[in-house]
Amino acid sequence: MSSEDVQADERQIRALLESRLAALRAKDASQFVAAFDASIVKFDLAPPLRETGPGVLDPAGLQWWLKEDRWQLEDHARAQLRAVLHGRLRAARAGPATMSNPSSSPACYA
Repeated sequence: MSSEDVQADERQIRALLESRLAALRAKDASQFVAAFDASIVKFDLAPPLRETGPGVLDPAGLQWWLKEDRWQLEDHARAQLRAVLHGRLRAARAGPATMSNPSSSPACYA
């Protein structure tokens, strides 16, 4: 993978996460989950630890959480951006990658 590809990937990831950060700032759960792929698998610390299907795409639970304003959302989004970029750049440096479009990734790291 060339450095131009890595930079393009980084720009694409940043744009995706910035849109998610904007949704968090606006406390708009519908906008936040809009980028999720239908085959998403969500891993969480609270049970259920693994969730798939329509429940993950339903913004109602997230909207409740956003209304409660329990967390520093901007700090969480920045940490998420750093973690995703670190993983993508590390994979790119490791050699040829088969990384797909990050906006259609079936994994959720939120």
